[in-house]
Amino acid sequence: MTKSYILSFENGVERETSITFFIEKAFEDPEAMVIDPETGMEVSELPEIDNGVEEVTA
Repeated sequence: MTKSYILSFENGVERETSITFFIEKAFEDPEAMVIDPETGMEVSELPEIDNGVEEVTA
């Protein structure tokens, strides 16, 4: 399951999304905050995700 974050902007708009592109763009926007809905705290980067994929070399 993909984790969602709340994007909160200075103009009062809030949107919940799990789309990495939008979350990363919000980190670049000085008027936006990315909030973890589980903790209610602002986050400054996405955690590393271990998808269980191993690199195979032949």
